[in-house]
Amino acid sequence: MDDKEARLQRRREYAARYRARNRDRFREWQRQYVARHPEYNLRTPEFRAKRAAESRERYSRDRERILANHRRYRERNRDKERARTTYKAALQAGRIDRPDHCSRCQKPCVPHGHHPDYARPLDVVWLCRDCHWIEHHPEARSMEKRKKARRAA
Repeated sequence: MDDKEARLQRRREYAARYRARNRDRFREWQRQYVARHPEYNLRTPEFRAKRAAESRERYSRDRERILANHRRYRERNRDKERARTTYKAALQAGRIDRPDHCSRCQKPCVPHGHHPDYARPLDVVWLCRDCHWIEHHPEARSMEKRKKARRAA
């Protein structure tokens, strides 16, 4: 790691420690910010309706381009698509069962199916949303270790 990356990493670690120490202060700041700026409050029905309308308008405007992107993705990732459709069909037909917890952290949830090998579409690892994200982003594993250590302390 060069000097610039090391400084950036130290800054990120410091910011994470600072946020952890001052969690209540940050929550209060967020609550006040949302009270002052209701247009940014994601939980209000008005905001959600506005976002949905924008999304529908964007889709109707860019429909052809979006569908072309989807087709290109499916063509480039045929093995992924084949594995996903096979496992979803097996799930619906009852040939495989979705557990009610994550197979890594044992957290009760509706787990995502993760394919370690697309050549074996029914060999699925059941992961919660967080563990699935970590599986696809290896750099996040150090964050996971820090969170567990913080919870244990």
